[in-house]
Amino acid sequence: MKSEQAVEDIQFIKEMIEKTKKSAVVYGDYFITWGVLIILALLGNYVLVYLKRFQFIWADWVIFMGIGTLYSIFYPIKKKSKMRVRTYAGKTLANLWTACGVAFILMGFVFPLSGFYSYKLIPVLISTIAGVGTFVTGSIYDWSIFKWSGLFWWMGAIVMIFLPSQYYGLLLILLIGVGYLLPGIQLNRQYGESGGSHASTNK
Repeated sequence: MKSEQAVEDIQFIKEMIEKTKKSAVVYGDYFITWGVLIILALLGNYVLVYLKRFQFIWADWVIFMGIGTLYSIFYPIKKKSKMRVRTYAGKTLANLWTACGVAFILMGFVFPLSGFYSYKLIPVLISTIAGVGTFVTGSIYDWSIFKWSGLFWWMGAIVMIFLPSQYYGLLLILLIGVGYLLPGIQLNRQYGESGGSHASTNK
């Protein structure tokens, strides 16, 4: 009886972990949306530099980051049915990326505008923070692809030290593709509606 109870307890724990992961599927949409917005902002940055419209670069970033911020605020309201269960892991993940978002703003806008350091340092610092966010995300939910994404972000930050600054944007596009888009797509495929229904039929 004890062995049967232990098996049932283990199965219950596994099911709870799986439900926790499925409740976090909405974060896949966050990674994809933010990844696309940042890539568009980077491409817009390159176009403005090519056209020598340097005075509009700040507007490019404000527009796309503003869209991302509004998305992050209103998307949970739209998808609240999928986010009813507020697990400890979910709260931790939300707090983690809120902290990363604040760090992005401080290191990407506030500190450079104050003249504390050169704008050339921004991509290196942003990549380092993104690495922390994705790696810890993978650790919280035991998602290997996010852990590897974190390592990839950190490798990219190191590579930037040896690259001319004009190539930072191109490297960032690659990093976002591998470090944001791929994990987000994988998360949606594995725990999306189709994946969830498939899992339920296999029980």
